[in-house]
Formats: sequence, structure tokens, C-alpha cells
Amino acid sequence: MALLEVENLSFKYSEASKKTLENVSFDVNEGEFVIISGASGCGKTTLLRLIKHVCSPNGDLSGVILFNGKEVSKLSVKENTEIGFVMQNPDNQIVTDTVWQELAFGLENLRLERSEIRKRIAEVCSFFGINSYYHKKVNELSGGEKQLLTVASILVMEPKIILFDEATSQLDPIATIDFINLLDRINKELGITIIMVSHNLDECFDKATRLIFMEDGKIVNDFKKEELKDNLSKLSEVSIKALPIFDRMFVTSDYLPNNINEARLYYSINFNNKLKDIEYKEYSNKNNIIEIKNAYFRYSKDDKDILKDLSLSVKEGEILTIFGANGSGKTTLVKVISGIRKLYSGKVLINHKNIKKLSDLELYYKNISVISQNPYSLFTCDSVYSELCDVCKIMDNKDILNEVVNLLRIDNLLKTHPYDLSGGEAQKVALAKMLLFEPKIIILDEATKGLDVYYKEELANILLKLKEEGKTIILVTHDMEFASSISDRCALYFDGEIVSIEEKHKFLSHNRFFTTTTAKITKGYNNIVTLKEFIEALNG
Repeated sequence: MALLEVENLSFKYSEASKKTLENVSFDVNEGEFVIISGASGCGKTTLLRLIKHVCSPNGDLSGVILFNGKEVSKLSVKENTEIGFVMQNPDNQIVTDTVWQELAFGLENLRLERSEIRKRIAEVCSFFGINSYYHKKVNELSGGEKQLLTVASILVMEPKIILFDEATSQLDPIATIDFINLLDRINKELGITIIMVSHNLDECFDKATRLIFMEDGKIVNDFKKEELKDNLSKLSEVSIKALPIFDRMFVTSDYLPNNINEARLYYSINFNNKLKDIEYKEYSNKNNIIEIKNAYFRYSKDDKDILKDLSLSVKEGEILTIFGANGSGKTTLVKVISGIRKLYSGKVLINHKNIKKLSDLELYYKNISVISQNPYSLFTCDSVYSELCDVCKIMDNKDILNEVVNLLRIDNLLKTHPYDLSGGEAQKVALAKMLLFEPKIIILDEATKGLDVYYKEELANILLKLKEEGKTIILVTHDMEFASSISDRCALYFDGEIVSIEEKHKFLSHNRFFTTTTAKITKGYNNIVTLKEFIEALNG
């Protein structure tokens, strides 16, 4: 008997015009590592929430979900803890103030003996290596540490299966590698079954035992990983685009690598020194629209400085991407640039004017717009249409509404409640609200998390079009592939300052960690940093 059985599952949200899931059926056996991939809004997150019954959304449901042969809606409290669920944003899942309280919370609700609680927590802390911050407050943790804590607080409950919903979308490249390796250990050493929803198969492909591809609420492909090569002809264009970059680089050949190292070896034997160099030019010397001079910032007198003598210039009409580790202070930098936080020393100049002398109207009306890491925090209405109309009233301009809706292709979401949107759909709506303010400077903080490959391409084209219109764009992201496709310059933020800022080819081809999969495979030769550049050089 399978550990998890999903039979003819269909689901429609209360106000939706069409089903989010339609006749979905699959089984998962104990010990599998399953990756579910597909376009944003195809039903992946809804599927996970229905499996974890206490997280089920409201709507019309038909079909059956069985866990250990029992309907998930009829599981006891103890049986429910055997299904763990890790969300995209750990801040939405953590319920206590300190690390030790979070680890003990679920066990105390099960009324376990104190000695048993201590024993389980001690084991899990040792396994995860979180002893050093066991007594810390949760708000002192980095994003990566918070995500580890959510997994640890689930693992301490001794689950049989753990569901992960884009759990690496807010992690930097190094933290992502560590996190995926940890999941591999949980799967292989502890025998815990893993179902992972992910748009980025580069990071987890070689750990998986099985691949499931979804489109429009249905499963279109389901096979073991080793069967991939023999099933390529069955994959749709959407599914092909979901494959890891190291497979897409060679998908027309007779060889499909399993990881970056295998792809690098194949490249060195077959293509090294055979490709034409990619030529690039340093970004043109345009006027500075943003200047930060000798900036210092901390949240309180007793805190340490987050910005330390930081200086940065952003040129008019450029796309600048800022990279850095989780918790390093990139979001704080964005808040300083946008005027949400004030420096205690130094200057921020917007169009050569000191930001401290600008009123809120001058700063935000047709000037600066920001999308934060959590797009749901921007929503206050009960429908997407109402959200957008509210902005149109503020701007006294309804003519732009249809233009923005069509540009982002969100007409099918207008009647949807914002909190029923998938992560990718929420990002689209947040961007739509921002564009309705007609900004000159656009700041995006982790704007691609939860987005599929197709919408990332759409978003890239939208941002490039906005750049052509003269907009200046600052992008804070961990998504190296997306940034490489649109950036003019890239910067690395570390220890309170910008330690490196260069033209994107120069930046990405000389880094080892903060770089793209393509650059890792080509080892930076030929200045090739994107899949598109690789294909063009190969065809040449």
C-alpha cells in the first residue's frame, strides 16, 4: 500500500470561474523524493494544502486523499503531525518568539512528557547544527536560519512525509545548496518521504527519485527520474522549460547530465575552446539618478550598524541587480533608498536632491515604487480588481488600468481574492499595483520567487520594456538566472557595504557562488553566462 494516495481529486475556489485541480491522481511510496513542477497557478500549492488537511482552502472538493489508507480529513491530531508542511515564507509559519519555544511548541500540544520533549529537541538540534542559536529570538535569525527552524520544528514531530512549497525561493545560492543537501539527508538517512514543489530544478534535480509535471490543474507527466531521457518526446514545451539548465543545454544531444559537474565535464570534452567569445561593453556613462554617500544605518542605538560607510550610484535608465547572503541587509538598503528608513549618517540623493528634503508626495508620486518580499502585505481588498481600482482612484487615472492588466495578463484573476492567489500570481498583481503608480524608479525585492520559467521570461521582457521607456530598476534577488537575463550591472553586498559592482558578464563570469548555472558549466570561458548566450555561441 502506498503511503499517500490521491484519487480523482478536483477542486474549485469559491469565487473562481474554473477548477484549480481537475481529476488529479497519483500515489507516493514511502522513501520517495518527488518533485512537482509546473507553471505558476497550475495548482501545485493548492494540491499540497489539500494533502495537509488543516491547511485546506475553502471551495468545492471532490475525490479522495488517503494517508496510510485513511482519509486525511479523518486523521487524528497525532496522525496529522505525520504530514509536515513547509511554506514559501517561514515568517508565515513560525508562531513563537524564540527558537527553543518553536521547537517545543508542537510537542507540548501533543502533551508529551518533558523528558521526551528534551530528548527529541536535543537530537534534532544536533542533526541540524542549530545549537549555537537555540536560545536566540526568532527575529534575530536570517532567512536561511528561519527556514531551517521550520523544518526542525516539523522533524521533531517525527513525520513520515514532508511537503515543501518553493521552500528555497527566499534563500541565497549558498544557503540553497545547504538546504537541499539537508533534505537529501532527511530523505536518505531518516527515510522520510519528501514531496517538493519547485520551479528551479537545477538545485534539487539530482536528489529526486521522481518527477511530476502539472499544467492547468492536471498531471501531464509522471515518471521516475532515470526514465527522463526515454520520455523527452512526451514532455510538453512547458515541461521542457522546467528542466534544469544543465539538461536544457544538451537536450538535443544523446546525453543528459544529472548535475552541474557532469555537465561541466561534458562541456569541457565537447565544446571547450570551440565557442565564439561573447563580447560585452561596459555600461554607458549616464547620469546618476540615485546616489548614496557614506551611508550608516542601524535600527536602534544598541544595535550594530547594518550599513557601514556604504556608497553606491545608480544610473538613469539602467537595471542594477544587488546580490548578497540572507540576512546581510539588502532589504534594509532598499528601505533606505526608498525613504522608508532614514540614515543616521550619510546622504541619499534622488535626482540630486537629498531624500530628507523630499515630501512623501514628491518621493512616491510618479517617482519611486517598491515591491517588498511579501507581496500579500500590499493587499487590503477582497478582490484583485478592487486592489487595482483603489490605486487608479489615488492616481486619478483609470485609462492605464486595462493597459497594465493586459501587459501582465491578469484579466483572469480580477475576481479572485488576493489571498487565494498563488505565490507567482500574487507577484503579478503586486507588480500591477506598482506600475499603476507610474514610477520612474522601480525597486523589486525578491520579485521572482514562486514564478515559473515562462512568467520569468514575461517579467524580464516587461522590465526591459520599462527600461526602454527610461525607467530605472533596482532588483534585489537570489535568482541568478533571471538577473543575468536583464541586468546591466550586478553588485555584491557584504558586511554593510557594496564590495563589488561590475558589468554583468564581468561580474558573473568571475564569481564561483554568486553566478549562473551556465557560467559554472562553462567555467566563465567565452564570457558566456546565460543559456541563451550558450545556444547562440554554439550555433555560431
